[in-house]
Amino acid sequence: MAEAPERLGTSGSLAGPTNIVSKTTGWAIISSITICNTGSSAYTYTLSTSNTSATHDANAYIAYGATIAANDTVLLTGSFVLNVSGASPAQYLVGTVSNTLVRITANGLTGP
Repeated sequence: MAEAPERLGTSGSLAGPTNIVSKTTGWAIISSITICNTGSSAYTYTLSTSNTSATHDANAYIAYGATIAANDTVLLTGSFVLNVSGASPAQYLVGTVSNTLVRITANGLTGP
């Protein structure tokens, strides 16, 4: 069966570093990450890949303390690879936001 694009994960309330995508089997290629701020103030977000659940890897930041304007959306595109190997690439996409009005969603492909 061919791989099909899908929503890989979305954030809930991110009080601290939280897994947006977690691979326990196979692999995932994250093709896009959408950050949406529904609030009336600017807030910040941090994204990284990591081999440790709910922990940012200082060597693998995608965005660190980036600002998203009020009522705005940021779309990041690329090829962020996750794998269960426990080495490189990482197993988790981890996100932190400064306010729960900011949501993060990852889309891409998964495989066996």
